[in-house]
Amino acid sequence: MGNVPTAIGGRLSAASAVAILCACAAPPTDPLGTLRVAVPYDVTSLDPHLDNSLEGFEQVSNLYEPLVALDRELRVVPALAVSWYNPDPRTWIFKLRQDVRFHDGSLLTADDVVHSLRRLQADERLATRSQVSEVASATADGEAVVLRTNRPSARLLSDLAQVLIVRAGATRESLEARPNGTAPYAVDAWVPGKRLRLRRHDGYWGPRPSLPYVDVQMGTDEHATPAIEAGRLSIVRATYASAERAAAKGSRYKIVRLPSLYLFHIGFNVSSPTLPGTQGLPNPFRHREVREAVDVALDRARIAAAVSPYAMPTDRIVPKSILGGDPAAIGERLRDVAEARRLLAAAGYASGFDVALHGIGLKARTSLPELCSQLAEVGIRVSLADIPSSPAFQSALRRRELGMWVTADAALTGEAGWLLTTQFHSAEPAPNLGSDNYGGYASAEVDLAIEEANAVLKPRDRVPLLQKAVHMVEEQRWWIPLYHNQATFIVDRALAFEPRADLYLRYAEIDRDGSVP
Repeated sequence: MGNVPTAIGGRLSAASAVAILCACAAPPTDPLGTLRVAVPYDVTSLDPHLDNSLEGFEQVSNLYEPLVALDRELRVVPALAVSWYNPDPRTWIFKLRQDVRFHDGSLLTADDVVHSLRRLQADERLATRSQVSEVASATADGEAVVLRTNRPSARLLSDLAQVLIVRAGATRESLEARPNGTAPYAVDAWVPGKRLRLRRHDGYWGPRPSLPYVDVQMGTDEHATPAIEAGRLSIVRATYASAERAAAKGSRYKIVRLPSLYLFHIGFNVSSPTLPGTQGLPNPFRHREVREAVDVALDRARIAAAVSPYAMPTDRIVPKSILGGDPAAIGERLRDVAEARRLLAAAGYASGFDVALHGIGLKARTSLPELCSQLAEVGIRVSLADIPSSPAFQSALRRRELGMWVTADAALTGEAGWLLTTQFHSAEPAPNLGSDNYGGYASAEVDLAIEEANAVLKPRDRVPLLQKAVHMVEEQRWWIPLYHNQATFIVDRALAFEPRADLYLRYAEIDRDGSVP
């Protein structure tokens, strides 16, 4: 799944800006009849294919469902498909669940699934299309869907868990005006970027959610503090200490934390001979010694401490808990200023160099002054170049206009294969390999290792191959890992809430706590 910055925006139809999308009964007066959620981000579209950020997927995955899903521990489980099998290594046949109804009452068919997949393949504007990069063709066969892959693909199932199914014929305009999925909740009202109100989908095929309404307030962040103090919220995705302090004042709320899978890291352009944004200066990041110098110049513990007491420093691109992570890896690389200077000198930069570090909301990131100070000590003089929005940042990355940037990515599919294939395989447009390879990374040996890992279908046999590919990428220093943050939730004690490993808020999984009167 993609970057952590806010959801990718786009032009909205007039109908999508209407706050009330359908008539409904007045909300119940019982405060736990409505789950009141506050999140620090904005979502400007409910098209389930437009955005692959955590923010966008978190909300639309409460409205739409995939063929297969990931459970709390990121294991593949049935969703709209009840079963699947492989008649050969490149063919997957999915048997659809019967009597599944969209929010408008229509029945799910194999044509809906085929339309969803083909829509993603046909439209480059849809960020989720990277999740179908392994699919060569999709056809309906009665109550089944037949997928053919470009090559044997072990990661297909985890990729499909991020592909939400829409009705056949659905378009950007219809999905904005009338969101229509099969998930436990349907849209009741929506003010783009501000508020999303959901109602329970009473025709849902699965267990009935216990809470009939969900009211999501967006862009709250530190502004949630007064509502917490007044006890008006059920769950807050907290990023500000002031919100935690407000929750600690009384007995209503508990604090729930979980390590985030999102890795904050530095990325480099290694393909351009000249440094992007300069007047033809040679690109220092084409030298592996320079990238390694950045790596050993950093004290990750100090950088993480500047973020929060709960941030966890790391020098690994995937955590140990992910399939393909290395449980034997211990500690992080130690800072070595002398070695960093030696490496820079070996690459021809004994006097260092000036470079702009790009990203979103850089001025608000408390870790960056510490990072810049550490790099300055070895001669890398960094200036911060803030980019105003996620669409602008993504566009600049795709056009390879940036030389050095900081962002966050995660293997939210529960295994390293998707991250390796999309971010680090050399770009090959035909089979969509390297679809998010913004740095122009290319190594025939790394490509082969990734392809070998993705071709082995048994997870037990695949683990050492994934670990090998991960280690090869880490050796290249294409990314410089920094830290994993902790996700913090402020939760009403009257709720039974256990965070998922992917940190998504799935409202149907949240229940009243029967032990609380």
